[in-house]
Amino acid sequence: GYQEPKKLYPEKIDLPAFRTLKAIKEDVEAFVNQGRFLYLHSANCGNGKTANVCKIALTYLALIANGNGFELDNGVYFAYMPELVLLTTDFQNEGRKEILEALMKRKLVIMDDIGSCDSGKFANTNLASIIDSRYRNKLATIFTSNLNANGLENQYGARLADRLLSDMVIELKGNSRRESTNEYHRITDNQ
Repeated sequence: GYQEPKKLYPEKIDLPAFRTLKAIKEDVEAFVNQGRFLYLHSANCGNGKTANVCKIALTYLALIANGNGFELDNGVYFAYMPELVLLTTDFQNEGRKEILEALMKRKLVIMDDIGSCDSGKFANTNLASIIDSRYRNKLATIFTSNLNANGLENQYGARLADRLLSDMVIELKGNSRRESTNEYHRITDNQ
């Protein structure tokens, strides 16, 4: 659903954060090459965290594909954390090793919804290893979460929280932008 860029209309309170995210997107190649970390969080759901980081990832992919630098390790790995926990703790999963390797080597990794599930001690150990490796090797990593700094530290401990919050921390404060209805209507190409 995020392969096509979504138009995002921030609330006034989020304008400075959206400007910073736009600046990262416009300078994404340097952001990635410098191995930057971004922690994008909000207590609210649906206000553009995932959509914004997907725009950054799509811009980066377009740049490296255009410059013929599209090698697998140069690419992006998008990990939805509840799914990642399931995949990396299932020892029967034949793709487990490849997933962990991608998380350790890709130039840009996005960990979406970190802290949204109880990942258990083993998964936290995997997560700590991945994040520590990415930090040491200066590999760009973007995290989205509904946890603030205190919540992050409570769930993962001070050491891991310190790594996650080591570079850029941006908070979105606006409300959900998702809309629901109690009426059915067919979705057309214009919507």
